[in-house]
Parts: sequence; C-alpha cells; structure tokens
Amino acid sequence: MEMLPHINQLIEWDRRAKVLINEIISRYENYWQRDSLYAAADPNLLSHGDF
Repeated sequence: MEMLPHINQLIEWDRRAKVLINEIISRYENYWQRDSLYAAADPNLLSHGDF
C-alpha cells in the first residue's frame, strides 16, 4: 500500500498554496492598478497590451 503524507503535511501544503495564490493575485492587482493609472495619464504609455 502506498504511503500517504500525514494529515498535518497536507494542511501545511494547503496553507502554503493559499498564501502563494493570494500573493499572485495581489501582485497582479498592483500591476493592473499601476498600468491603469499610466493609461489614464497617457494611453501610449501602456506597454503590456490592452486591459
């Protein structure tokens, strides 16, 4: 029979995954807000494509 990770290990992996996902979302939102501010000032400055 295959050994499964201990339940505490699974809980820890779940916690780390949630932290990582929140970090990615936060960074994306920060970039989106920055680009939106630049686009509002001058649409020609937006270099990441259209949002």
